[in-house]
Amino acid sequence: MKLLESKNFLPLGGELGNRQYTGFLTLLVLASIDRLTESAADLHARITAWHKTCEASKRLEQIPGVGVLTATYLAAMLGDGSAYRSGRQFSASLGLVPRQLSTGGKQKLGGITKKGDWTLRSLLCEGAISVLRHRLRDSGRHFPGTTRRLEQKSMKSVAVELANRNARTAWAMIRHGADSDPARQHLAKEPMALAA
Repeated sequence: MKLLESKNFLPLGGELGNRQYTGFLTLLVLASIDRLTESAADLHARITAWHKTCEASKRLEQIPGVGVLTATYLAAMLGDGSAYRSGRQFSASLGLVPRQLSTGGKQKLGGITKKGDWTLRSLLCEGAISVLRHRLRDSGRHFPGTTRRLEQKSMKSVAVELANRNARTAWAMIRHGADSDPARQHLAKEPMALAA
């Protein structure tokens, strides 16, 4: 916006040559980017202000991998948590649980269903990846279960497991009014048993 106000890019004759037309379009795109940047900064300021006033959102930020945006999104989506019977049901509504392909007494678990709110699922997975990267820099001293888990599975699979756990933890915190327990924020030492 400021770029277009500062100079007059149209020639007096009103016709644009190829170079002038390209320059004019480039400046229009840059002006749009300026407006979007200002709008994004305004939205971020509003979200941060709401986060500071919401007690549930501040509590949810205690979960490793959950920042201001994820905490406010979770608090707004969960409300008081009564819409879901359990943390697993909430996690399933986000598409973070494995698809069950069970028949005749044989249990088979597939990949995640990816149904539900993809924005919140993405925020939780990105936060989980950042937690895993932080734990890897620790060389496994404080989180030996994580390094063992990463030897068995890919980074994304382990991140989805952690995102699933974070979603369930968030539901429990909202529903029961509890705080996050850092002692329980580790991955299981043994992988879940999957039927072949």
